[in-house]
Amino acid sequence: MQEVSQILQTRRTSISSEAISPRKLLSRPIRLSSERRRLTQRPTVLLDEQLFGLDEYLRDLGWTTAKVKPGITDDEVVNLAREKMYVVISLDKKLLSRCRVMGIPSVDLGLEVQARVAHESLQKIISGKITT
Repeated sequence: MQEVSQILQTRRTSISSEAISPRKLLSRPIRLSSERRRLTQRPTVLLDEQLFGLDEYLRDLGWTTAKVKPGITDDEVVNLAREKMYVVISLDKKLLSRCRVMGIPSVDLGLEVQARVAHESLQKIISGKITT
């Protein structure tokens, strides 16, 4: 019986010495692939010229923003977004289409989106959910 308890004690000791404490796990640096790191962090938002006024609002909401240079071509916007892994926000259908084709994430804030927001807001006003 004493031999069995010694064997069990030896196993417990060896198992506990091999285990990694949570403290050690937290102190180890987490190494993520660049793709995984990109997916876990908020991307930088690249604002097209027509939307420069959104810059401060998005920053207030915790987004990192960049603005295109005035007069920049769509080619330059696409290349910049691809190189820097930006998300493009624009009203320009052609630019947004090119971004989709190139696999660049983009947000369309065109007239259809604005019309939907206006419609929903108007519906809330007439239903009494929002006061002016």
